[in-house]
Amino acid sequence: MDAGMVLVVGSQVEPWFSEPMAGVIGGVLGAGYGGVLCGGIGGGVFGSLASLGKCVAAAKIYFKSMIALGLVIAGVGLIALLMDQPRHVWYSILFPGALGAFITGVVYPSVLARIRDAEQRRLEAASVRSA
Repeated sequence: MDAGMVLVVGSQVEPWFSEPMAGVIGGVLGAGYGGVLCGGIGGGVFGSLASLGKCVAAAKIYFKSMIALGLVIAGVGLIALLMDQPRHVWYSILFPGALGAFITGVVYPSVLARIRDAEQRRLEAASVRSA
């Protein structure tokens, strides 16, 4: 059977992958996208640099990209849900994507505030130096 085809037998839909594979996929998405990209490494590095006023444009692009990636992942999970895939299929995709997009979306305004604070500190320091 072609990987892109969905087999419908009565009201049963062939799952995209097995329950053990759902655990692997959920773990990779949760740890890779959520833990490494959005949180631990990417978010920490870009959030810290942005609060220092460094790599501001890259940090903004990074956070917006992580929100978009989370929405795409969640969209795939939503498609699986709408196609009546079993819970282990849609949940292992939808949950990490939605959670990552939500958390990154909540953190992003704080990063923007830190960027504004850093810019304000830089302007104040420049005015003190010129006076």
